[in-house]
Amino acid sequence: MKNKIQKIFIGISIIVILAMGFMYVPTKVSASQNFFQKIVSIFTKKPTVSLGATNPIPTPIALFQTSLASSITSTSTSMTLVSATDKDGNTLNGTYAFIIDEGTSSEEFVNADCVSTSCTNMTRGLSVVTGTTSITALKKDHRRGSSVKITDAPQLLILSRIINGISTFPNKLSYTTHPTFDSDTQIIDKKYQDDLASTGAVIASDTAKGISKISVAPVSSTNPIAVGDNDPRVPTQGENDALVGTYGSPSSSNKFVTETDPNFTGIVKTTGNQTIAGIKTFSSIPVLPNSDPVNANDAVRKYYVDTLVAETTDSITDDGGLVTIYFNKRGKFYYNIRAISSSHIQGNGYACAMRNDGTGVTRLASLLGKSISTYSVQQQQVSANTMTTSYYSGGRWNGYSSNALNEGIITNMTTSN
Repeated sequence: MKNKIQKIFIGISIIVILAMGFMYVPTKVSASQNFFQKIVSIFTKKPTVSLGATNPIPTPIALFQTSLASSITSTSTSMTLVSATDKDGNTLNGTYAFIIDEGTSSEEFVNADCVSTSCTNMTRGLSVVTGTTSITALKKDHRRGSSVKITDAPQLLILSRIINGISTFPNKLSYTTHPTFDSDTQIIDKKYQDDLASTGAVIASDTAKGISKISVAPVSSTNPIAVGDNDPRVPTQGENDALVGTYGSPSSSNKFVTETDPNFTGIVKTTGNQTIAGIKTFSSIPVLPNSDPVNANDAVRKYYVDTLVAETTDSITDDGGLVTIYFNKRGKFYYNIRAISSSHIQGNGYACAMRNDGTGVTRLASLLGKSISTYSVQQQQVSANTMTTSYYSGGRWNGYSSNALNEGIITNMTTSN
């Protein structure tokens, strides 16, 4: 029986809605719009959340009523009121819930931020269940002069849902004064919790964990950080031992030297490039690297000088060992140069000076792996067919029997390396 009554009631409601549809003439609606689609949407469309007004819970004002100064459409997000002064003489300034065209087919709940008669950030078509969600089917067009009243319906819906645990508080709760809590189900305040945390734990010791205070003020009072013994900023035992120093105890008169200290940067280091000014007197002879100098201002070791001034006699072979070139040497200076070969050079194995055509001395430098800096030539009297000068040509040594009284021969050679 109960189900039959419910079905009859629903049927009557639909008939009433359809009858109102035929009598309803919407404002600013084109003729092509199908009014019955709006009726169907009431039963088919799902509510959507629309964040409009600034404050989540509107401010109620008793007995405030005015009207629209101009018409609005169902999609408008602002409206202008004719007046904005309440019974106490105060001008609207905040978030309010309104009912527009109360008791008519265009009845609609809205939220809006109002400053005097200008209302913006409107949430249209407020749900009659939640007071916050926007229902598309409940958004209406309103003519100029439509009644506008401040209502507490959305506010009561919101507060009811918060109290029942369906919704949450939008802001923090606070007491006027700190109360005394004596029941397990009472909502405590921050002071009670802080007092409980500070008095409910034991004081820390070297054997027990507990409450302690830090030795210096933290960088952040809201996020104090204690340093652990594994923090890399804490010196290890070995580092602490090293801080004792190597001579005397560290103090204000016996400080550690930092790398940027002028006294530190002015000392001679064992590695790295440095320019040393002033006269330095050595009590012992400095020992240089086992290498020869390269640049003009390089320091010279004793061995290099001894090698330069010591006279040596040396030789080198060529032409597959058939020719031997002899010379005397002092460092880079070569002299008394002569070539000997009984098969290649005329002279029957006698020493032959090098002819002044540059071929012999160039070949000698090449054999020695040296570069010629200079060489000297001297005119020497030669008896015909009794003395031969040597020269290098075509990949071999040759002799030249001079018939002239004077022949230019190479007397010495200086290399650059």
